Amino acid sequence: MDDALQVTRPKMQKVLTELGKAKLHKCLSKNQLQSLIGKLGWVACIIPSGRIYLRALIEGLKKLKHPQHKLVLNSEILTDIAWWQEVMPYLNGSRKISIDRSEDTLVFDACCDGAGLAYGNDWLFVNWKVDFPEMAHLHINYKEAFCALIAARRWGHLWGNKCIRMFTDSMVAMGMIIKAKAADQSIVNALKELYVRSAIYDFDIKVTH
Repeated sequence: MDDALQVTRPKMQKVLTELGKAKLHKCLSKNQLQSLIGKLGWVACIIPSGRIYLRALIEGLKKLKHPQHKLVLNSEILTDIAWWQEVMPYLNGSRKISIDRSEDTLVFDACCDGAGLAYGNDWLFVNWKVDFPEMAHLHINYKEAFCALIAARRWGHLWGNKCIRMFTDSMVAMGMIIKAKAADQSIVNALKELYVRSAIYDFDIKVTH
């Protein structure tokens, strides 16, 4: 079953303006925060990955008891706002909401020296020291999570209106990908890029261990 919501240019601009003001002032009242969350929540109906970047705002709202109370936006919230600002310009026009999207399978496995990825009839091998030297020293769980971004960079343009089920043998990496959280900032940045690509190319992500 498919339905569609339309992101008109005026609506998109209104959201972008509100995001810009929030990032500039770095402080929001309870009413302002509720308004921003409401608008972004609507957009998240179109791009489900956006819900990940609403969590910090919602947690901040819970701390405000009265309308006049204000929240100072921390670094996490500001980087989440930056994520929305990057994604929003790609949403001009209508986009389908698909309840039953066709599902494709992505498999990857990392080791200390490299990683292998397979999608459909295509596959890819990376050598950490050669291809991603910044990843070479990181724990294998981080390397496993990073594979999701490598795959999206290579095949993301083929995943439009699909659900991509990613198979990993690491429970820790699965948690990182699902929550877009990690102790290492470079992995957090990589997962943000992954979800930017999921919004731009319009694909959903599910992770299975």
